[in-house]
Amino acid sequence: MTAARDASPLRQLGPASVAPFAAQVRTPPVLVENRGDRAFIAHLAFLFLAHDRAERAVALFVLLAHNAAADDPIRGALALAQLRSGKPKAAFTTLSTIPIALQVQAPYQLLRAQILGALGRHEEAARAMRAFAVAFAADPLRAAVDARAAADV
Repeated sequence: MTAARDASPLRQLGPASVAPFAAQVRTPPVLVENRGDRAFIAHLAFLFLAHDRAERAVALFVLLAHNAAADDPIRGALALAQLRSGKPKAAFTTLSTIPIALQVQAPYQLLRAQILGALGRHEEAARAMRAFAVAFAADPLRAAVDARAAADV
């Protein structure tokens, strides 16, 4: 069996002949490199989302999320657009790519509850809504805004 494995055409190529292709496989192409272009596409995607064109927004958010960092908020926007376009399974898959450090935040929990509700997983959606309420109450930015609003009155 070892002789058959060593005789395979891929093994005969050797690492030197495969090396030029290895770099191409490891680095995905950058689809949108310019920051201005990324900002324009993001604004356009949010406009589509705001005007009930979720399918078009999904296409643009996918383009932006292709090379985005794992903690980029564009992934949450992509999940929201997928949910609004009637694809809750895709939205749930996208939401699962968001890092755990961000999963404790209120917007994540709210979006998760909406997606789980659309999937018919109502008990889990209720737990996510309770987690949203806890995260929302504990948000330090919200507390600062509330304190400032109380001082203005």
